Amino acid sequence: MAIKKSTDTYGDLFIPMHDVSEKRKNLLLSIKNSLVMQEEYEKVIMIRAKKAEILKTIKKGMTSLNSDYSKIKKHFPNVKNVLSNTEKEISILESQINILKNSNVKNSNEILKKLDMEKKLGKKITSPRPEVKKELVTEKPKVAPKPAPKPKPLTKKERVRANLKALESKLQHL
Repeated sequence: MAIKKSTDTYGDLFIPMHDVSEKRKNLLLSIKNSLVMQEEYEKVIMIRAKKAEILKTIKKGMTSLNSDYSKIKKHFPNVKNVLSNTEKEISILESQINILKNSNVKNSNEILKKLDMEKKLGKKITSPRPEVKKELVTEKPKVAPKPAPKPKPLTKKERVRANLKALESKLQHL
């Protein structure tokens, strides 16, 4: 005897189609949407390829820039401690200036004392520049001189300018 297959077993495999035109329309729209998505995906892939190419050229440019920079850097002097060295030099120069000012004040005081002594003795003043001595007498009172006010510390910008001027003068001598 032959075994009969029931219609229930075929029910899962067979889908009846009602309104076929609507189904065709939906199928064509889904195919169209998949094609549009594929085009968009191709555009994204092209953009990624361009990006990779641009990054590659940028990396090549950066390596050449770095090598050129290292070559140029070899020709410049080492200026790591220029600020500290110039500050030390400035402080030394300021101390020397103060010493000279103090010695100048002492010399002018001695000149005044000698002039007073000569006047007391009644000698005629013989000097190459008597006008200068008169000015010294009128300008300098016998009160102890006040110490010169300390100059204001240089700002960072002024120090950098001074350092640049020093470097330029050294470069001109080379």
